[in-house]
Amino acid sequence: MECVNQHFVPQYYLKNFSNNGNVFVFDKERNDYLAKGNSLPINKIGFEKNIYDSKPELLQIFCNPNIETEKFLDKLIEKYNERILAPLIHSFVNLGEEVYKEKIELNVLTNLIHNLFVISAIDNTQV
Repeated sequence: MECVNQHFVPQYYLKNFSNNGNVFVFDKERNDYLAKGNSLPINKIGFEKNIYDSKPELLQIFCNPNIETEKFLDKLIEKYNERILAPLIHSFVNLGEEVYKEKIELNVLTNLIHNLFVISAIDNTQV
């Protein structure tokens, strides 16, 4: 299986927070900035290797018998990302004040956005 960087934080989303395509990244566990406080290119953060990969034979059983590749979900996300998730994320921009007031943790909000995206992708493509 080829190793692919699959972004769980969309690059077009990170661009909203970037300066010339770079952002500063703070590691909460280390309580310090990554890259010695220097900004990093957005294509170098917010990804894991092959996180969306799955065995086609399992997807065929539970989802769609025509799925032939372990990269199915990654290709689906790539195809529909801008159409589905971009409007969803933009809708959250107006909710920033509410999120701040409710003190929703970033990891909870990120997980919610990710889950809504996957649900939307599946619903909108009739997998």
